[in-house]
Amino acid sequence: MIDAPLVWEAHAEQPTDVVRRWRADAPSVLQTWAASRGMRLVAPSAGGLRALAVDASVATRVEESLHAARDLVTQHDADGAERALARAEGLLRAHPELPQGAWLLAEVHRGWATRFGRLDPVDSARAAREWRAAAALDGGRAAGVGEPSASPEAAVPWTLAIAGSAGSVELSLDGTPIALGRNETPAGTHQLVATSAGLPIFAEWVQIAPDAHVGVALPSPEPCSSADLASSSPACPTWVTARAGAHETFFVRVCGGGAGCGPELLVGGMTPLPDHHDVSVRHGLPAWATVTIVSASAILAGIAAGAIGWAALPTTTKVVFQPSPPPP
Repeated sequence: MIDAPLVWEAHAEQPTDVVRRWRADAPSVLQTWAASRGMRLVAPSAGGLRALAVDASVATRVEESLHAARDLVTQHDADGAERALARAEGLLRAHPELPQGAWLLAEVHRGWATRFGRLDPVDSARAAREWRAAAALDGGRAAGVGEPSASPEAAVPWTLAIAGSAGSVELSLDGTPIALGRNETPAGTHQLVATSAGLPIFAEWVQIAPDAHVGVALPSPEPCSSADLASSSPACPTWVTARAGAHETFFVRVCGGGAGCGPELLVGGMTPLPDHHDVSVRHGLPAWATVTIVSASAILAGIAAGAIGWAALPTTTKVVFQPSPPPP
């Protein structure tokens, strides 16, 4: 016997309080029906998409490195500033799931812009590139005291596609919601995050270029979980959909991964039908059979009576002739 998750279909005539009671324990009539087919109905597992762990201490370490880099630039320590900036950038590259990752990486780029704009060896071209990279991530901000500035990059068209289905998933680029298909964003490095139920399930730094095609392979949910059964192509090998009907009946379908769902079946218990549907069986013989038997009995009785009368006659009959009396 195999375990088959039971999925209740939304239906206008289906009482929500009844369905809520059945979600934990399927009605016995459905369990009996399933058992006759080698199945045991169970609730879908709670496990679904595994959320990425977010370590808040990483963001704290990044901010400490940024603060140290600013102090070292003020002290004209180019080597120390570069080490602090590299440490902050390395942490962010390894943790794209941080909610504030795009903003922090933008500040790292501005830190590089300040280092190459103020300390030897000065590289004005690289300082401008770093400032534009920061603006592409957070939309840009006004330059502070001693910070170089550069005009932001123009937005370029690019497309986003997803491989795999994970039910309800929200996508964001640098913290801003985006949709599948065509988008426009300044070229450069960006933070792409996919969330499900408010939790990150995918996070990567992606490189956007003009007319780029970015493909995202989302993780697969646990087979037979609620997230799996809510997707367009569940991996669950067998599950059952059901909705309530009238008079304690249910409409069910058996489904299988890759094979779709079978025809809808009506399942019901042995409950009495309403009065106007009374089809009780009367025990005994129908009227036509009774009339036939009575008629046949009468005929047989007549034949029997004749047979009895014939059998009652004596075996020898004596006939006596007497002369007529003389005339007077």
